[in-house]
Amino acid sequence: MRNDEIKATIREAVEAGRIAGRQQAKDLQEATKRRLAALPILRDKIAEETAQLEETRLYGAKTKSKSVTRFSASGSRLTPEEIQEALILDAEATIAADTLEVEKMERLLDKVKEDLYYRVLEGRYIDGLTDENLADELHCEVRTIQRNRQRLIEDLTVWLYGSFAL
Repeated sequence: MRNDEIKATIREAVEAGRIAGRQQAKDLQEATKRRLAALPILRDKIAEETAQLEETRLYGAKTKSKSVTRFSASGSRLTPEEIQEALILDAEATIAADTLEVEKMERLLDKVKEDLYYRVLEGRYIDGLTDENLADELHCEVRTIQRNRQRLIEDLTVWLYGSFAL
């Protein structure tokens, strides 16, 4: 290869790396948005599953439930007590994982809570408001809402994913 061809190949590789890096940053920002949008759903899910767990502890496992049949479908015979204990452990693990995610996202939101435009995150992802509603509430233009939400999403993405988000 000639020197010019080598330089052109290096330039192409560097540019391809830049494009891939920008795409990765966008993908991580989208992941951050999905995690924020899931926050109210996870809170409700935790409450519902906690209530179901207490019901299972008090009254035992529902014998026709899909969650019970998956424990008995393996070919081994489990006692009702063993099935109940397995269901309880499974529910506790699910609740713990969801609780961990909620707590992580709440700590993350606390890092930007003092920002003048924090409400654009809370309004959009927690309260389900439109940009127009938020613009009316904050007495600014819709574009201001969008620009500041994007800025905050970029900050949160770096907190979540570190240098991969850059």
